[in-house]
Amino acid sequence: MVLPIPKTCSVVNIWSDSQAEEKHLELPTTIEYWDKYGNYFKKSIKLSAQGAYSLNYQIKNQAVDFDDTEIKFGNWCPVDGFHIKKYYMDAFRGQCVVGYWLTEQVYQTRPYGERRPWDYLIPLIVSKPPLATSVEILITSTMKGLLIQMDFQ
Repeated sequence: MVLPIPKTCSVVNIWSDSQAEEKHLELPTTIEYWDKYGNYFKKSIKLSAQGAYSLNYQIKNQAVDFDDTEIKFGNWCPVDGFHIKKYYMDAFRGQCVVGYWLTEQVYQTRPYGERRPWDYLIPLIVSKPPLATSVEILITSTMKGLLIQMDFQ
């Protein structure tokens, strides 16, 4: 299935009475997707908990795996699933925040456009379509949050 890259907020509704609680326990359910351009699909999925440390929280990160299809948005790579992150953990960043501050100070001493090692990519990124979009997440038609980034590249 090929869909255009959404340029406005899309809606994802996962039909389930509960969230997946364990990584290796797959919960069969259904997902609906629609955007403001009239694109719609309803597919069967398997929902499982995703992550390690975040499994200790009340709301788990979720892995969504399509049963029988791949979805491709525009010219992005086709995917047969994705993750919904309620919590994003980066333990290293929390343990070494001073190192990040010092590195940022060094970056700021360089000329604009040459500060960070990846700045040479900026002209390439600007010329490409958006890498991310906003998606409204619903569980059984109840608003559960807004996924700000869906990056498949």
